[in-house]
Amino acid sequence: MTAGDSGDGKHEKSCAVCHKEAEEYLYCPAEQVLMCKPCDVNFHNSNLIFARHQRVVIHAEDDFFIPKHNDTSAAVRPNEPSGTDSEPADRTADTAAGTDLESTIEKLEKARLSEDRPPEELAMDILRPAVDAELLSMAQFSQLVDFEDEQPFEFICQLLNLNRKEVMTMLEQLRTAIYEGEGTDHIKKDEDLDVDHIRFLIHKMRGSAANLGVSAVNNACCALKEVFVSRDRTRMENGPGHYHDLVKACHLVLGYFERFEHFIEVHCPELA
Repeated sequence: MTAGDSGDGKHEKSCAVCHKEAEEYLYCPAEQVLMCKPCDVNFHNSNLIFARHQRVVIHAEDDFFIPKHNDTSAAVRPNEPSGTDSEPADRTADTAAGTDLESTIEKLEKARLSEDRPPEELAMDILRPAVDAELLSMAQFSQLVDFEDEQPFEFICQLLNLNRKEVMTMLEQLRTAIYEGEGTDHIKKDEDLDVDHIRFLIHKMRGSAANLGVSAVNNACCALKEVFVSRDRTRMENGPGHYHDLVKACHLVLGYFERFEHFIEVHCPELA
């Protein structure tokens, strides 16, 4: 039994990952989920950022509620339709095209050479088109700068590099879990689909995206999760909520992050 919203914020207690009941849980405010101890350890030890999440011990007999995020990137609930949430990744594909990105890079490089502006301001401006295209929450991403007191941009670049590797690994793991074989787009038969494992991988990727404020990937994850929880084979094949929608959202955002890292390395070395 999954933890369901009762309307007033209170939830029936069960682990969000394995769905089993337990005597004691750990609640993660960053992910807005309740997990049993084994699943919490498995999830939060999976990378450095997850490990820094604070958790609260919740006992089976405790009354509790899961607060709502103010950020719309966390607004999708298990029983809530996510069609509108998956739209930004599709709607903004043209907006985030390479020509727009190259133009932005050129303008920023000129500004770096000709204007008396703080380098950190210029570095953050590199991501502005992604924010305008609703791919990224600047408010969430900016928190990473405040998170590290010394050399925050070096920390961010290291984090983005780690995130890139994790994203590519998780995408490959999802592909293996969903499709019959390498190089094929034939989805596995229902009896061969491990939906719990697919949900875990999606949840892990969604958590990584939420930490960086990557709303487009978060939304694509929500749509993909809904498709496999409902076992809607039509949407598995054709969307919305297709695996390739998630791949596209990931590559769009990773493109911006790579430009951000390159810009700091070449034009703002004093930040690194």
